[in-house]
Amino acid sequence: MSFTTNIDMMTRVRTRDDEAWNAFSRRYAPLIRLHGRDCGLPPDLIDDLGQEVMLAVLRGERRPDRPFRPYLRAVIRNRACSLLRRLYRDRGPEPRRDPAEEAPEENAAEDDSERRQRREWQFHLLAHAVERLRRESAPLHFQVFDLMYHHGWKAGRVARFLRLPAATVYSIDRRNLAKLRACCALIDE
Repeated sequence: MSFTTNIDMMTRVRTRDDEAWNAFSRRYAPLIRLHGRDCGLPPDLIDDLGQEVMLAVLRGERRPDRPFRPYLRAVIRNRACSLLRRLYRDRGPEPRRDPAEEAPEENAAEDDSERRQRREWQFHLLAHAVERLRRESAPLHFQVFDLMYHHGWKAGRVARFLRLPAATVYSIDRRNLAKLRACCALIDE
């Protein structure tokens, strides 16, 4: 299966393939929840948002020449706004505020939110890239990666621990990083 969201997976999901649906849901449900919280949805509506977004993406037509991430973000924001409108309609109108009273910190908060969403998206995609590296690499190669980047060991310590020449550890590390860069290039839509 290709790492990025591909046409084959979307087609299989639309034809009600349970395996493809589960893979699609596992990949994007955490991001939908994060964006929903950032949009200000209460916790009880986050699950509703996830369902509405997944159904909208599956029913919607996306141009294949356009990146999926901005499309997904737009769908999430649109569905979150519609849920918030329904919530406010049921509660009643919020008191209006004078725009002159709004502090410039609110714009800074939006910038911080956008930056945080981008960072969380990158961490999410990097986690998928590392998972793909784990699946596609030899166990020894992934162990070198894990010891060096997850545990912070230096190459010499890894070489002693695994009883390998240091040159071999450096070579494995370069190959691992090349594979990870290739995975990230596929991800970067």
